[in-house]
Amino acid sequence: MTMPRRIPPIRNAARWLLLLLFTWLCACGSGTLGSNSDTSGDDDDAAAEPDACPSVHFLDLDQFEGAGDLWEDPWLEVTCSDDTVLVESNGIPHFPFVQTTPSQLAPQDWAWEFPRHPEPASEVTQIPLLGDAGVAVNGLPFYGPNEGAFPDPYGDPIYNELADDCLGHTANRGDYHFHALLVECLSAGDFADQPSPILGYAFDGFPIYGPYGCVDLDCEDVVEFQSGWDMIGDPETYAWDAYEFNERSTPEYLDECNGRYGPDGTYRYHTSNNFPYIISCYRGTPTDGAGLNGGGEGPPPGDDDDDGPPDGPPDGPPDGPPDGPPSCEEEADCIGQCPDGAIGCTCHENPFGNRICVATCKNDNDCEIDAPIPLTCEEAQGICIPS
Repeated sequence: MTMPRRIPPIRNAARWLLLLLFTWLCACGSGTLGSNSDTSGDDDDAAAEPDACPSVHFLDLDQFEGAGDLWEDPWLEVTCSDDTVLVESNGIPHFPFVQTTPSQLAPQDWAWEFPRHPEPASEVTQIPLLGDAGVAVNGLPFYGPNEGAFPDPYGDPIYNELADDCLGHTANRGDYHFHALLVECLSAGDFADQPSPILGYAFDGFPIYGPYGCVDLDCEDVVEFQSGWDMIGDPETYAWDAYEFNERSTPEYLDECNGRYGPDGTYRYHTSNNFPYIISCYRGTPTDGAGLNGGGEGPPPGDDDDDGPPDGPPDGPPDGPPDGPPSCEEEADCIGQCPDGAIGCTCHENPFGNRICVATCKNDNDCEIDAPIPLTCEEAQGICIPS
């Protein structure tokens, strides 16, 4: 398949070293899958068949080559009850896997349930700061538009070029997930100059279309929808602080959740070429437990506040998300800066050229400290690194 060229892949070995620190931190009910090649491309195709099981919009994975000879074939099953949709998969991509993080691809045991007949809620709800926020039509999860605490605390993974050509990668336990969804990677047909097909579902049940859609009911006017989030800072770290939502009145701009009401009055999300790429909040009511099935890039936040993020990121812990390692210029800057239990703390240059405070060690026992993730001793350098 032809891959987009908008966002280049990882370019050099230094980025690989940086990524080493990254781990620190329907028949309805039948399970019969449809093919996106059968989707007409009409932006209101799903709304035209309100009783259809969403299985018709998921890919028939038998059409594709899979991740490669080293892995089992991808597996996906979608079933519907009267009120819910169940998506189960083994987490293996249907396209060739290209490793862009230190974590090798591993099969998973995914099972997600979301509303079959979603309704807009009175207030928007935050998406998980870490972990899965919805599922793509190939049965793989997607996360929000930020990474975990390390190496670039909560930075924008697309801006930081941490993803493969389909804009996904593996997390700590080998679980592949997307941070953006591309028509080129998630459809079996050619949708050039046409309304985009459904690429996934958020856990509130609303569909996620690609970037193109109909402005009028007769679909005489097709536009590429745009995110209303503007860059106001450096998204290498704390992505949510680097973008701000500004509402526009023209129809091609999406709302704060990266969605809109279509010409028929039903709500849907659209992907966008810039932040938040997929969604930034839930317009409907998400399934209980959304974000808990994955979260391989770090611990999920502990705040259950349902306030949405029109003015900023999803709420993290009460005092904000945990910071990354403190920066330093000399050894004196690291006095008392490492986690409790460290035998020492040194000023060390990471592969990105930044100097940070890290715990020192002689063996693995010295790294059993009060750190946010498990550490091991890199004895050659005498520092604790992610396990």
